[in-house]
Amino acid sequence: MAARRTSRTPTPLPPAEGPTMSLVTFRQTVRGATTAFLTAEEAAVSSKIEPSGQWRLHTLLLAEQGAAMLRAAPELFSFSFTAEQVLQERERIGELEEAAQTAREQAGRLERALTLHKNRLADWTAQMEQSARARLTDPGGRGELQARVRDAAGAMLKMAERFQEGPVAARKATMELRHRAEQAQQEAERARLERKLLRGEPVTLEELRPAPKQKSRPGRRTRR
Repeated sequence: MAARRTSRTPTPLPPAEGPTMSLVTFRQTVRGATTAFLTAEEAAVSSKIEPSGQWRLHTLLLAEQGAAMLRAAPELFSFSFTAEQVLQERERIGELEEAAQTAREQAGRLERALTLHKNRLADWTAQMEQSARARLTDPGGRGELQARVRDAAGAMLKMAERFQEGPVAARKATMELRHRAEQAQQEAERARLERKLLRGEPVTLEELRPAPKQKSRPGRRTRR
């Protein structure tokens, strides 16, 4: 004889503490601060701009030495820029790099908060789906109860089946997430080294050299 299920009242979560700033105000504040920090030239840069293939981490060191060269023998060289402009450009890069790092840090806090709520909602929806399926397949369940479950959870279960991922799609999504994480890590390391150079901190030659590309593992072959 199947054991009789006893209904349990779930423990309510503590009341959520609401933000002290609305989303509209937050967006306006961030956009306003960014606009005030950028120059007119910087604010007008096209979204299609791409990094120069000539840029390297040691470009910052070359700029400092190049400015010293122009100051030491200005009569030997003729460019459309001066030594002072070279140094000003380097200094502005440092300011923008620090500002971008601050923005990344705050974006990281937002991403972590976003992940918190995504994980919680994913867990809750998984619990609801699993519970509904378990009640529908329970051999000891009454027909009337299962009919009520079908009426209440039918739309949710159909939606879950509609978007159910196969094993290949799930592995592909996991690999894409890992690839994006690796790219973000490499970008963070590059930004860290640039900030060290701009602050005049020592950087080794090994750190300046580009990281070797990792070889992708060959796919598993299937016999025909």
